[in-house]
Amino acid sequence: EGEAIFREGDAGSFMCILHTGQVAVQKTGPDGQVITMATLRSGRAFGEMAVLDGERRSATCVAATNCQLLNLGKDSLEKMLNDAPKIAAKIIRALAVSLSKRLRMADG
Repeated sequence: EGEAIFREGDAGSFMCILHTGQVAVQKTGPDGQVITMATLRSGRAFGEMAVLDGERRSATCVAATNCQLLNLGKDSLEKMLNDAPKIAAKIIRALAVSLSKRLRMADG
């Protein structure tokens, strides 16, 4: 609890799937104040944007409670996508749902 999983601006070498617990997604405002953008719960994938597009992390993710995470490195993710099509399809679907929810929230 309270531990940063990754920080805004970090290189995106892995993504996570939250097995148990809660994760706070935070951004630093222009005045330096930390703003909690969302609280993620079990089953949510996060950190995938930086892994997929090669850009830096767009937010900081902090364990809001004690958490269990599945970390997927870029190489592991690519290998699984190639070697296990059924699992890959489930992961891609989960990512698509997650991104869709985020876009809808951003649109208001």
